[in-house]
Amino acid sequence: MLISESKLSANDAEKINAILSKNFPGTTVQVAASGSVAIANTCTDVCNAAQAVAEAACEGLGGGIATTVCKIAARAAGDECRRHC
Repeated sequence: MLISESKLSANDAEKINAILSKNFPGTTVQVAASGSVAIANTCTDVCNAAQAVAEAACEGLGGGIATTVCKIAARAAGDECRRHC
């Protein structure tokens, strides 16, 4: 899948790639200076993104058992989502 956006500097593209690779390990997402975004597996990527967003939101619970349970549930939901890809 290719998504074209406005042109980025090469430095910004590198920073975006670093953020994506850190937050979406195992997913091939490459942002070019032209603003093009190449995503390897759209269904899996959407599931991974949803899981990452949910896990980040769990941090807002303030820690402790609630955060742990929330993250476990987010991972389980991500796994279920990916099973349907």
